[in-house]
Amino acid sequence: MKAAEVSLQPNFANPNYDPSMTLYVRHAIFDVDNTLVGNNSQNPPDKQFIAESERVAAGGGSVSIATARPLQKVEEILGAVPAHLAILSNGAQIFNPRNGEMIDEQIIPRQVAMDIVRTLQAVGVFHWVQDDGVDHFVSPTNRSGATTKSRESSFGLGEYVMPKNLWLPAESNNQLIVPSYAPQKPLVIVAKGIQTQDVPAMLDITRQYEAQDIKALEAHRVQQSDGSFLHEIFYVRSGANKKDALQKYLEITQFKHEQTLGVGDGPNDGVLLEAAHVGVAVENAVPETKEKALFIAPSWNKFGAAVALSALIR
Repeated sequence: MKAAEVSLQPNFANPNYDPSMTLYVRHAIFDVDNTLVGNNSQNPPDKQFIAESERVAAGGGSVSIATARPLQKVEEILGAVPAHLAILSNGAQIFNPRNGEMIDEQIIPRQVAMDIVRTLQAVGVFHWVQDDGVDHFVSPTNRSGATTKSRESSFGLGEYVMPKNLWLPAESNNQLIVPSYAPQKPLVIVAKGIQTQDVPAMLDITRQYEAQDIKALEAHRVQQSDGSFLHEIFYVRSGANKKDALQKYLEITQFKHEQTLGVGDGPNDGVLLEAAHVGVAVENAVPETKEKALFIAPSWNKFGAAVALSALIR
């Protein structure tokens, strides 16, 4: 199947959909996981998307990405697609792949990051810290009932592990042990495997850090075989989201808002779709993100991203 054989569908269920609206978009921003490629895939997007990106760039438009991934895990994509900018770490960073410049960073204050991590340790939640692009995972021995020394010390959080190869699990011969980990440049703290009934409490952790400009948000969810969901919660600076990052993107590029297209699938992509002039959800998107889309594209593995470019940027 080719992108030309599938089409973009209007989302008539969205009250903001207007068949007479102007659709002169020139600048597209795509989520990565489950929008451009499979979740945590090392592969570049499909050849049809790459070809459409090159067509858009040649015509004076642009294609950018917005992802929760750090820079080190989008290098294959940035090497294959003529990307204008890259919004990284869920909006905590804005990177210019054309000159290698990191334009903006939203770093969690170090002591606040350590306090949040200690809270996650105390309740035994699996978590990691995206620290200057490298994930530091809590070790099994440090997950539940962390040592008193770890909790009370301002110098370390106990044992964490980091992967030698970022694409493989931090276990066996692919891990480096950090015996008394202390974040240096924390961009995102991720709590994973949260049951639905526990999500409100996990989101509420940041209430006491509002003065430090810290926010919690649900980023991803995965349906289990019994129909239940496990959730992933991000702890970030308040400006580290795809909506605010899009606004900074427009300020940096001087592009017009009415010429922007946002495409995504996850709970954290809804703000991108709403903030862009035209929002598109791929078919495999979560329901609440689909509700915010003006159009529905095919799933990521059925050329949905290429279809969105082909249909909306002429």
